[in-house]
Amino acid sequence: MRAYRGQGIGTELVRRLLHKLSGLHMVDVMCDPDVQPFYARLGMLASTGMMIRRT
Repeated sequence: MRAYRGQGIGTELVRRLLHKLSGLHMVDVMCDPDVQPFYARLGMLASTGMMIRRT
């Protein structure tokens, strides 16, 4: 939704979510590589891993 980019809406949503989840030991986010910089700005670190997704 390009019309809403650059307004800080996503940043505020993630900050509020992280605040609500502050009691958890770890929060994992799966995202495409092109949005990793967004999450990195919020203090998240890139990691590698594996998963299986059953549909």
